Amino acid sequence: MLGFEAEGEICAFKIHGQEMPFEAVVLNKTSGEGRLRAKSPIDCELQKEYTFIIQAYDCGSGPGGTNWKKSHKAVVHIQVKDVNEFSPAFKESVYKATVTEGKIYDSILQVEAIDEDCSPQYSQICNYEIVTTDVPFAIDRNDWNKRIEYKPGSGSIPLFPSIRLETCDGPVSSIHTTIELQNNYIGKGCDRETYSEKSLQKLCGASSGAIDLLPSPSATTNWTAGLLMDNNDMIFKFDGKQGAKIPDGIVPKNLTDQFTIALWMKHGPSPGLRAEKETILCNSDKTEMNRHHYALYVHNCRLVFLLRKDFDQADTFRPAEFHWKLDQVPVVFSYL
Repeated sequence: MLGFEAEGEICAFKIHGQEMPFEAVVLNKTSGEGRLRAKSPIDCELQKEYTFIIQAYDCGSGPGGTNWKKSHKAVVHIQVKDVNEFSPAFKESVYKATVTEGKIYDSILQVEAIDEDCSPQYSQICNYEIVTTDVPFAIDRNDWNKRIEYKPGSGSIPLFPSIRLETCDGPVSSIHTTIELQNNYIGKGCDRETYSEKSLQKLCGASSGAIDLLPSPSATTNWTAGLLMDNNDMIFKFDGKQGAKIPDGIVPKNLTDQFTIALWMKHGPSPGLRAEKETILCNSDKTEMNRHHYALYVHNCRLVFLLRKDFDQADTFRPAEFHWKLDQVPVVFSYL
């Protein structure tokens, strides 16, 4: 029902909207009472809700009722209530699988049915049942399979932010839920805290000729002996006050036309409004000249790579700096 207050009479209602399946009619001109009704059947599966503007018009003044006055605009929001008119249907008409005799399987195949009703109440599939008797199979529920992107150090994230329980017309005495999470990195990918350096190189596809610039301290690799270390002896911590001076001959003075730099790094907050350059890798001339041949560093939330070709190496002009804005992820930089 509609109602607008006015000193005179209400002669019409007008709906503003494109092809709305509704109309407003006046029931009582004096009281301003009206009724909103559908002009045609409403289908929830086609559209679940409607929002439109409605205005009331008085009967006007002057000859023939001209100079109509209109009311303020009122917003009308209509939600379409669903009815259970569709039956569930399987996505496939036939499901096929092959098993070996004598073997017990945790899973043979997955079936899926859908319901075309528009509301969760009538469209959710509550249960599956095998109607053929005396078969050695059973159906388990497996309703949720979703990939979650998680950034290390970002805190907890909700897995089911809008979860709710809907029963299928039956009492519930207890609920048991099991959730299994599979992580694609820990124990399976390039996990620096689980595997040795040689295993990491094999897992992550590193070249057999790769050079480890920060090896664990030993008699032959003593340039990392004074660095701060985490609980794991393969993770070094840098606070901007110390670094590792790699001996001559470990890395070349100039990089070739094709090379790869790979590193695992977690970068902390930089002090001050405009941070200084935080060098990760640098090859420069000796004392007092300080000319960089190549350098990889962080500056103002960007990863920067500097590559300077000597005049006898560069036959054409090439860019000297490359900038990336990267999140906290392992970095693999290739130059071809």
